[in-house]
Amino acid sequence: MQEEKQVPVQTETAGKKDKHWGGGKASGIAVVTVIFLLIGFGITLQIRSVSQNEAQAQSPEILRAETLQKDVNALQEQNKALETQLSRARADLDEIRNAAGNTDKTAEILRQQLEQTERFAGLTELSGPGVVVTVHDKQNPGADAGVSPEKYMVHEEDLMKIINELRDAGAEAISVNGERVVAMSEIRCAGSTVSINNNRYNAPFVITAVGKAEDLNYALTMRKGVVDLLTPYIDVKVQVQASVTVPAYVGSTDFRVAD
Repeated sequence: MQEEKQVPVQTETAGKKDKHWGGGKASGIAVVTVIFLLIGFGITLQIRSVSQNEAQAQSPEILRAETLQKDVNALQEQNKALETQLSRARADLDEIRNAAGNTDKTAEILRQQLEQTERFAGLTELSGPGVVVTVHDKQNPGADAGVSPEKYMVHEEDLMKIINELRDAGAEAISVNGERVVAMSEIRCAGSTVSINNNRYNAPFVITAVGKAEDLNYALTMRKGVVDLLTPYIDVKVQVQASVTVPAYVGSTDFRVAD
């Protein structure tokens, strides 16, 4: 008789044990996968949130406010630096006038110096080619629900932005509504009006500048220049003139620029 070979029988328990361990690995991998997916989703949300914040930070209104505030600060610093120089020039005028009463060559030189000093200080009327800039509250802002009407009104920053641009372009003299703008001038909002040399004005504002008209016009109207920056919010019109007149400054020389 042939001996019967005993074949090992795999018990059901053993089979279940292998299946159990195989299922454990799959579950572990699934859990780890879910964790990584959640982490990735969280990072995506953070990146998206940061991107949205950056986009909001670069909104036109914020960019406009930041740009105009920089111009305000720069102009105030310039006014402070020139304040002492203008005061000294004004204090010397009487002395120069007394010397200029003579008829000799020295008196003529002194008179020329006097004219230059007065022109620099804005104490004399000046005429010549230039530009006239009319600035008005936005007449048809359109339906913009929830936005304050002040957004479409002319503010001191708008006027100072234009004035600063004209100065950089070589304007020899500038006035706003007939008020000569000099180093001592103060331009600030006063309620619904704008105070210029302590005199209040409502829109529209007429800015007159004497200088090389082509340069002044280009400085204001060039692409992405001051006019492009302001026209979404206020109305700005620039006109080149063969001859304009800027009056002399007649205010006090004791102004202090507001902090």
